[in-house]
Amino acid sequence: MPEVSIVVPLYNKAGYVERCVASIRSQTFADFEVIVVDDGSTDTSFADFERACVGDARFRLVRQPNGGVSKARNAGIEHARADIIAFLDADDEWSPGYLAAIAALARRHPDAPLLGTAYQIVQGGTDVHLRQGLFDGVSPVDVHGFFAAWSRLGGCPLFIGATAARRADLLAIGGFELGMNLGEELLAFIRLAERGPLAFDDRPLAIYHLGLAGTLATSPSPAAIRNHLKLVVELERQVALGRCPQGVHRRWLGLHAGYLMQAGQRAELFRLLVQSPAQFRARQWMAALLEVAGMRGALRRLMGRA
Repeated sequence: MPEVSIVVPLYNKAGYVERCVASIRSQTFADFEVIVVDDGSTDTSFADFERACVGDARFRLVRQPNGGVSKARNAGIEHARADIIAFLDADDEWSPGYLAAIAALARRHPDAPLLGTAYQIVQGGTDVHLRQGLFDGVSPVDVHGFFAAWSRLGGCPLFIGATAARRADLLAIGGFELGMNLGEELLAFIRLAERGPLAFDDRPLAIYHLGLAGTLATSPSPAAIRNHLKLVVELERQVALGRCPQGVHRRWLGLHAGYLMQAGQRAELFRLLVQSPAQFRARQWMAALLEVAGMRGALRRLMGRA
């Protein structure tokens, strides 16, 4: 039985596979298995993985029809044999000491459903930002501390590639929300944080490659945007429970409205305005109303000519 299972959801990530496999194989901690779940890739991703991990029995490759990243991660959880499950998207990578840090956290904090480290954000291949000091050196962190950091940073402090969880807790929350491909990991983080503390290592041991072409975060589908509302609703619930600052919910509501405007989903945008009128600032109201009226694009073109 391996001590850690690694779940890699895979969909059309040819070009990044070798880097991902190399970062896994470079780990100083070697007691792991890898479950790669190909979610119906139409490029060479699956063949690239087969070639990159040939001869390494720790890698298992699973194929399924395209069903989204949540379904792929859940399939990996089902196949996993270890108590601790780490997640790595195929276009991200780890520093060599990442898994050793996760395993050490799991041993020191057996009551922690959620384990994580600080990380680096690499944008455009060269621009590097450190996400460190997220919890002011405090570990473990309770659910209030988790949302306090979220509020202070202006965004969720955790990143899926720098996070692991106990398999039993993942199964208890139902895994990742099916049909949700945008913000699904944040919703899972919240549900896990409700169950117990987050154990955290403040060394930046994972690398998040931001803004790559074709990712859901840069080009979300209309269905992904509609399902993103589940995260907004959950944040509203956490506010009502006294765990989450109001500003976090308001920010994500505004983000959701921005996604709706981006996708031209005017009926959903109007419904959101009517349901939560007090949550939007005047500038957001104006932009949203112009979009609903179909005038926002025309106004931008007019201002551009002016």
